[in-house]
Amino acid sequence: MEKVKTRKLKNHDALWGAAFLAPITAGMILFVLIPIGYAVYLSFTKYDMFNAPVWRGIANYQRLFDLSKETQFWLSLKNVAIFAVLVSLLNVFIGLILANMLKSCKAGGVYKVILYLPTVCSVVATTAIWSWMYNSDYGPISALLRFVGINGYEFFAPAHVMPSMIFMCVWGGFGGSMFLYFAALKNIPSYLYEAASIDGAGSVRTFFKITFPMVSPTTFYLLLIGLVGNLQVYSQFLAIGLDGYTPVLVIFCYAGHGYGTTTYGYACAMGVFYGLLVGVVAFVNFRLSKYWTNYDV
Repeated sequence: MEKVKTRKLKNHDALWGAAFLAPITAGMILFVLIPIGYAVYLSFTKYDMFNAPVWRGIANYQRLFDLSKETQFWLSLKNVAIFAVLVSLLNVFIGLILANMLKSCKAGGVYKVILYLPTVCSVVATTAIWSWMYNSDYGPISALLRFVGINGYEFFAPAHVMPSMIFMCVWGGFGGSMFLYFAALKNIPSYLYEAASIDGAGSVRTFFKITFPMVSPTTFYLLLIGLVGNLQVYSQFLAIGLDGYTPVLVIFCYAGHGYGTTTYGYACAMGVFYGLLVGVVAFVNFRLSKYWTNYDV
């Protein structure tokens, strides 16, 4: 009798679990899995968004890997790879240094709020602010450069646009890294620092021998999320008006061959390849993490 009651209770819990999971499962199927599957199908077709898709096999992928003809795609891929690596590393480095500096600061709470504010602001709003600050005619940064004798500096010239965007995105991202590192630093046992102090270890050695290894899981998480997210950067470049220049890959796929063009199938091929590439980056990060990530307390 008790077994029957237990079985009924389990079935009852399973039904309620399925009921709660049904909306998100349906959303995943309708808005994620089906669109991805349809994009994979379109990547093997010629499609202009007006006429029915025409099957072309692997022709779109052959065109993609024809380096003699397709150069802009690989240039955009190189640009976004440099952007993603530098922004992710700088966010991690600055976030860790600030968290380590402010953890014992009396007014640390005030600084935390100030430094974290850009992270919670809208991407479009912060991009609009930086667009004004970067303006070569009336922007405050340009005025400061003219004051020190640098005239006519164009922040969005092809040679300068990447450093300008990296600086802007790091400014808006290191606050989140800093807060996560605050939490990680609090979990480091105090006896480790006491032992290091007894052994005569200096602050630099303590940082690299204790602090950095103990927060390595947080570093791994931030690098993984940062790389995957920054490889798909789109909003900042589009909001600041760089969609015509197409300096990064997602904008190139969308504006160059995607919506409003006659090569939508080719754009889908780019998207499929890029999605696989991002997946490979995440997989490699997971595989390499076991060699430097420390989960021991």
